[in-house]
Amino acid sequence: MEPDSQPLPKRPLTEILFLVFMRLVAVSCFWFGLQYWAMLTGYSLGGHGRFDMLNLPWRVAGSALAVIFPVAALGLWLGASWGAVIWVMGAGAQIAMYKVWPHIFGANTLVPVMHGLVATIYILFLVAFWLDQRQNEERRGDHHHITLGQHRCPLELLDRGVRRLCRCCKLRDQWLDGGVDSAACS
Repeated sequence: MEPDSQPLPKRPLTEILFLVFMRLVAVSCFWFGLQYWAMLTGYSLGGHGRFDMLNLPWRVAGSALAVIFPVAALGLWLGASWGAVIWVMGAGAQIAMYKVWPHIFGANTLVPVMHGLVATIYILFLVAFWLDQRQNEERRGDHHHITLGQHRCPLELLDRGVRRLCRCCKLRDQWLDGGVDSAACS
């Protein structure tokens, strides 16, 4: 008996770790959202953080973050790119609350540090994906082309961009010395 569908290719470890990371951040965003909703409805803080008892800056920040964080959690859980964008908005708002206006919102060192840590890990994953994609393109033979005058060749920059090697015409040194007509390589 043959299977009805083809087996899915195995995901690289980096992708699996990234998905786990995004889901952990999604759970923490959902928790942040629940905390803000509990505060605004009077369920937490002994009812002292209820919306009608807050000053205007806390009303604005609490209401906005009560919406932003659950939406970010959904986007991050699904792995959508907009989830990270919404998270940046919420994280930026919290960092501004606790670092720019501590006289209004109070000082909280842990939240900005944790947002910074999450942002750093996210950027490291993006760099890892970029390097992996670049390595795969080199294995497949895909090259980015750069146009110089009339000559269009994939260029590899070596020695801090001083020496350029033309890989498309196989006349590397002659092209570099100017001894090859650009039409010969096109």
